[in-house]
Amino acid sequence: MKQILEEFLLSIDERGELPASIRGTIYREIEKFSNCKTTSNGHYLRAKLELICARKVLVNWESCKLTDNSASDLLEIAENYLQNQGDVKELENRSSLLYAQAENIMIEGEENFVAAYAGFACVSAALCVLYDISFKG
Repeated sequence: MKQILEEFLLSIDERGELPASIRGTIYREIEKFSNCKTTSNGHYLRAKLELICARKVLVNWESCKLTDNSASDLLEIAENYLQNQGDVKELENRSSLLYAQAENIMIEGEENFVAAYAGFACVSAALCVLYDISFKG
């Protein structure tokens, strides 16, 4: 799986997005792990994928003069939580704060949209760590 993730890492665009076809391939590979005895394998891999994408666009958040270290801090907290170190309330609260900050940055003008979307990507990654996303019906 690590090799697959490394290959697809090159397909992440400057906005931190993977094309739908590549994302689908990754999720199909992840589902193989989800069917293992340890059901948390799939969640772990989905969360890691979200964190990888968010880290890829973190530079867009950090390059905006209206931002701070909150996105980077959130990703670090999410990584720690994924490793069973951390507090669910702190991760939820930091996610909410960053979401609000990204919304406020969007209000400041179109030139800040890329930074705001990078902030939203970080929030999405943190929420994936907290709450598993499932693609099964």
